[in-house]
Amino acid sequence: MAVRLDELAAELGPAYRSAQPFPHIVIDGVFDEAMLNGVLDEWPARDAVPWITHDDGLERGKRTNGDIGRFGPSAQRVLTEISRPFFLEFLSELTGIGALIPDPYFAAAGLFETTEGGYLDIHADFSINARTGLDRRCNVLIYLNHDWTEANGGQLELWRARPFRRERSIVPVFNRMVIFDTKPSAYHGHPNPVIAPPTGSRKTISAYYFTRGRPFREQFYGAQGVRAGGGSPVSRRAQLRAVGKAVTPPIVVAAAKYLIALTGAS
Repeated sequence: MAVRLDELAAELGPAYRSAQPFPHIVIDGVFDEAMLNGVLDEWPARDAVPWITHDDGLERGKRTNGDIGRFGPSAQRVLTEISRPFFLEFLSELTGIGALIPDPYFAAAGLFETTEGGYLDIHADFSINARTGLDRRCNVLIYLNHDWTEANGGQLELWRARPFRRERSIVPVFNRMVIFDTKPSAYHGHPNPVIAPPTGSRKTISAYYFTRGRPFREQFYGAQGVRAGGGSPVSRRAQLRAVGKAVTPPIVVAAAKYLIALTGAS
């Protein structure tokens, strides 16, 4: 690491926890640039690893791979470093979420690449790791894009759930790390399509962190996506329905379904 993480956590923790529209922080220059450039130099070709292609109503032009054993030594080093105890302690102090656990499988994480024209619409992430059963609590994104500007699109957007609107736009420039809570109201994405990427594509290192259980008010299962760009806009009704589903605890939904079944309503 190029900086002292313990000092950063103490300095930035209050700003992280009070950030709007949900807890988050943007930090530049944390990692050694030579190491990140090494990740770019070793970036797997399209046919070198079994990329998972995402091309549906929520996202276009995106490829992901979490098979760390297939990556070069620089990518393996970064992903290993951000899974070690010192980094977990930094995250816990920064976020206020204790006993964070990394995912050794890097499920739905690892290396991300979005090609020209690609986008990811505004959504709330899944909250349960299907393999481990742990609750996802925190996301870390590390961008690898030299010479990237607003004109290249692909900005990470953070949206407020009520009212449903964009609150922050973050350009994915090289050696920029974004950390944010994973919760039902943490709507985010990069709905503006990537345009003429100076480095060929929008590249990201991604990792998720978990706990055993989560506060009741944050219980939520599945992922919610809403169209905010990159295609047809969602209706106001669809936005409210998605937000309502996101913030309603599962026990309330289950009780409502039970009552409906008892009364024969449809």
